[in-house]
This record gives sequence, C-alpha cells and structure tokens, in this order.
Amino acid sequence: MMSSYFKNILLVLKYGDEKALELSQQIKSFLNIRGIKVEIFFNRLEGKTIEVNSKNIDLVIVVGGDGTLLSVARKMILPEVPFLGFNFGRVGFMAELEADSWQESLENILQGNFRLSNRLELNYNIPSLEEKGVAVNDIVLHRTGLARLLEFAITINKEEKFTVRADGVIVATPTGSSAYNFSAGGPLLFPELKAFVLTFICPFLSPLPSFVLPKSAKLQIVLTSFQSEAMLTIDGQKGILLPPQVKLNISVCKKSFILVQEKESGFVTRLKNKGILQC
Repeated sequence: MMSSYFKNILLVLKYGDEKALELSQQIKSFLNIRGIKVEIFFNRLEGKTIEVNSKNIDLVIVVGGDGTLLSVARKMILPEVPFLGFNFGRVGFMAELEADSWQESLENILQGNFRLSNRLELNYNIPSLEEKGVAVNDIVLHRTGLARLLEFAITINKEEKFTVRADGVIVATPTGSSAYNFSAGGPLLFPELKAFVLTFICPFLSPLPSFVLPKSAKLQIVLTSFQSEAMLTIDGQKGILLPPQVKLNISVCKKSFILVQEKESGFVTRLKNKGILQC
C-alpha cells in the first residue's frame, strides 16, 4: 500500500442530499482502503459553525457545489486546513474534482501531486448589531424592496472618504472576484493576490471604477439613506438587514482559505473551461 500525503480527513456533505451521501460513502471506502481515517459530517443550512472533535484533521473534503464549499469554509472552526471540493453543482469554479470522474485525480492528490492555493478571507463587523463573521467570496450591500437608489458613505483607512449613490456595493476577495463582482463590471483578480476589490452596482449618473485595495486596508461603509434599509449578504448565503447610519467594518482576515488543486490547474485555464473567457 502506497503512503498517503493525508492521514486524517474530514468529509463534509450537504445535509439531506442523497446523491452526495452515496458519493461520500464511495469516497470513504476509497480512502479507508488506503489506510486513511475518515470522519463524516453533515453541513446543515441553519448551522452557524462547524465544530469537530478531532484536531488532527489535515484535509477537509467537501461534496457539493461551490455553494456548499463556501458554506463549510466560512463556518469551519479549525486551524488553516486545506479544502478539496467535489463538484455536485452547476459551475464548480472552486470544486476541483468532478463527481463522475474523481478516482484517478484523488489518487494523484493523495500521493502529493497537488498545489495549495492560499486565498484571503474578509472579516466583517457591525458593532451596533453585534454581528460579525467571515466571508470567503464577497460581502454585498444591496437594496431590499423598492427600486430606489441607496447612498453610502465609504471610508478607506479612516482617511479617504467619499459618498456614492448606487443600487449597492460589492466587496470581494480575489476568490469572489469572478462572481457578482465580475458581473457588475469589476476586475478579475488572481486568486492568490493579497488584495480585495470594492465595486459599485449601477452607480448613479456616471460609471465609477472599482477600487483594488491592499491587504492592509480597513474599509468602513455606512448606509446614509434615511428612508431606506439595505440587505447585507455574505457569500450569497447569509442575509442581515442593515438600518441607516449603521457602521459596517471590513478588513482582511488573519486566517487563510486554502484550496487543494491539481498541479496543472491554472486560473486562466479555469476561466476558459467555465466559459468566463471566450478565446
């Protein structure tokens, strides 16, 4: 039996997904035969955190689409452990392995034929609402019901201040730059770049360029529209109603989001394969 690079694996799947459970049992058997210890955990939508008993986990395998991977990465209470995704969704931009052709690729990864992609995460904090947490993809402030513009006061590093009227604001990590940020006209950032991006959704009167901010930047956003509330959405999954004049503070998290990728997997190639780049 060949020695595996990983010894203790946490296998996480979406609660109630029968297909994911069936595949997870196959993966578990595949790993057990190779002498790897496997613990299975079900990710529930309503759960705020994922806590596991073992502190010896050296890899987290997530069976689901990118949404499940984002949810697990955001809620996982573990040190900087790498994640490997099995794609059960539609796009699978982060999930590395396909559900119908995974054995050979997983075998290669177990033998050490992989690279680690270290990506930054974002902290958000709303002191007056006692809300705080982590975003892997993006933090979006957008209007709720009526189609009216929102006004935001934005401060960068407590010094640079300006006001924007728009339908919303997107703050995206490099990982999330290819999602809503890109659809709103924001730039694509290479995943390992130590920066994040601020993009405006349909700004009033004239287009506004995105701001690519350094890792050290501290961002504060205040909704100054007195007659409107805004919805704060974290990774497209968690929603918080934000009243006027409430301060939202955003900065880069100390903990990284680490993805296991096959060595030949490149960012531009992935953009082409997923139809984001047409060339």
